Amino acid sequence: MHEQAGSAGTGRALSCGCTETRSKKYQQQQEQEQEQEQALFVRLIHPALLVKKPHSTPQSTQHYTRQYMASSMDELECFKVGAQVEVCLEEVGFRGSWYAATVARAASRRTGKILLEFHNLMSDGEGRKRLREFVQVVLVRPVPPREAHRAFAVSEEVDAYHNDGWWEGVVISVLEGSRYSVYFRCSREQMDFAGSDLRLHREWVHGNWVPPLEEDPPHR
Repeated sequence: MHEQAGSAGTGRALSCGCTETRSKKYQQQQEQEQEQEQALFVRLIHPALLVKKPHSTPQSTQHYTRQYMASSMDELECFKVGAQVEVCLEEVGFRGSWYAATVARAASRRTGKILLEFHNLMSDGEGRKRLREFVQVVLVRPVPPREAHRAFAVSEEVDAYHNDGWWEGVVISVLEGSRYSVYFRCSREQMDFAGSDLRLHREWVHGNWVPPLEEDPPHR
């Protein structure tokens, strides 16, 4: 009886050990595949994508580190009722995008949430009723400034206007006719845009835009 119980216990221990070993091997295999995929992407698309500007934030799933947003309640003065803002959407399929909205109710100091009315997102199937939603204030920022005239270079991080919102990407090719090819890390897609549909990507850092707005060159 005791010997059988001991054998059974040893079997269970070995089984758990094998399961744990397989789990570790699978995790290592997944990590290696991700590294290989990233290396292949860099070789095929453009090596400049490895270069990160000092002002850039990491492009991870938790895209936006909180220190790069309205991290203190003292900054909420710019989010008064009626203020025009942009909202970072975290839902699957929207990550890396910013949508325009109007503040419908100021942020609560208790919950840290703010009521917004979206400009281009509707709550009904007919597209007549604008979506109203409470969101965390750390996901909200003022509307970023734009230079009136600007050309973009390869490896510059930009926001591209697509599907009624601004999507974070990086320029991987300069095309003819003031057009640019942009790669989106979140969706792993590449699309071409006119320069008028792009803006330099900026972060809202403690009440300031980083990088700051560039002055337009004087007209000759």
